[in-house]
Amino acid sequence: MSTPGRSVLESRGWTFRFVAGPPRLDEVVALYEKMGYEVRLGTADSPVEEPGCATCAPGLDGSKAVYTRREP
Repeated sequence: MSTPGRSVLESRGWTFRFVAGPPRLDEVVALYEKMGYEVRLGTADSPVEEPGCATCAPGLDGSKAVYTRREP
């Protein structure tokens, strides 16, 4: 199953936070959940739409885009 694009996720109430990889990825997910957020991980290559990201994209192997939203 593919991850919806950034604009679709944002229209559903998700906020793009940043791209993270191991070993910090598990830590940030746990931290956001502890603060009362739902966390969704997306692929790091497709949601990153900022200019200039194509330059660093090859170094994102194993990284995920982190999205959050408040739990209802």
